[in-house]
Amino acid sequence: RLGRVQLDSTRSAACVSSSMPPPHNLHVCPTKTLVELQSSGCPATMRRSSSLPGLSPCEKKARLHEGSRIRVVVRKRPLSTRERECNHNDIIELQANAEPPSLIVHEPKHKVDMTAYTEQHHFRFDAVFNELSSNASVYEESAAPLIARLFNGQSSTCFAYGATGAGKTHTMMGNEREPGLYILAARSIFIQLSNPKHAGLQLRVSCFEIYGGKVFDLLHGRRCLPVREDARKKV
Repeated sequence: RLGRVQLDSTRSAACVSSSMPPPHNLHVCPTKTLVELQSSGCPATMRRSSSLPGLSPCEKKARLHEGSRIRVVVRKRPLSTRERECNHNDIIELQANAEPPSLIVHEPKHKVDMTAYTEQHHFRFDAVFNELSSNASVYEESAAPLIARLFNGQSSTCFAYGATGAGKTHTMMGNEREPGLYILAARSIFIQLSNPKHAGLQLRVSCFEIYGGKVFDLLHGRRCLPVREDARKKV
């Protein structure tokens, strides 16, 4: 599914969108990846939040991530009930406090003589979250900085990618008890719109699903939409 929010004014237009592309068949480890695309310039100079007085937490996050055009955030899901019943081992180790944050996959293998051993695969990301992390904490690290960019006239994209059952829907949609990134982003946007300095902005929302090579409008009875490309090669 893909949702799009667009703000229009006489001086600028910006959008933030979230999508969940079709999953692939790989399921080496029970993880899910949040990929964050940001419009910005040169490599970032990291600064502590305390050195950015007078800014909201969302704006501070955006400042800290300036220069990072692409950020990848990984969230580990817990073992499922079936996996626990089958006594499957947890082969994912997170090092959230490492610099940069990293993830280690402990892959069980056998040598030619059938001797068991474990091969380690190391991956580094912009942030990693364990199975106990809340949607709110994932939002603050991944999507919240994009909201400040949105109101600064920049385009931003956040999408979840992972195998079936990795937890994409839980992260993006959530539930009544724990709202997902969609709802948290919408709340932040409307809070910003309540500010008198944004009185001239208009909000437009679209939500559609890409499935089987077709696009469906989820706000109009799942009507099938034609896909077109403009002169600037934009869909």
